[in-house]
Amino acid sequence: MSDECGTMSGLPDARSGSARQLVYRQKRTDLLYVEQRQGAEFKLLATWGDLASCLGAARRCFGLVGLLKTAAKLATSSRLFYAVMVERNIVSWGGISVSFCGHYRVEKMDVVIGPVWTVPESRGQGFATMGLRMAINAMIGRGHRVFFIDTSETNIGMQKVIARCGFGEPVSSYPRADRCRSAT
Repeated sequence: MSDECGTMSGLPDARSGSARQLVYRQKRTDLLYVEQRQGAEFKLLATWGDLASCLGAARRCFGLVGLLKTAAKLATSSRLFYAVMVERNIVSWGGISVSFCGHYRVEKMDVVIGPVWTVPESRGQGFATMGLRMAINAMIGRGHRVFFIDTSETNIGMQKVIARCGFGEPVSSYPRADRCRSAT
């Protein structure tokens, strides 16, 4: 029997049209190998205190309004962020939602990662892969086992990062909203 999305899995099915977001899913209990990038530091931001530990870098990266939005999201128990820092600057970051996605159905305790962003001058250096692997490992350490991530069908770089993090082929897709501005 199909659900309100018209699919068996609860995810929208792939249909032709304009740019689409590809949805990936993996179930994982083992930690991913993480190749450390020289001078890079991973930070999981789960509380305001965590955010305060990199406040200057977060303000430089997100701007004041983005910093305030990030702080507000951290006030909920289902939102976290992560950052990869080099020389006290954020070079790559990502959002993490637990048990929630605004685009497709996920189950309680499922993790949805995204958006993921790497500053243009740091792309191609492994920071997105390092950050995503460490974020998955951190969430495994918190008892989570099912991970979702999505990216534009035109974002080949992020598709490669997703593949390097153990995700297989996309399980579904949905129409990409025009307002999307980030890598996922």
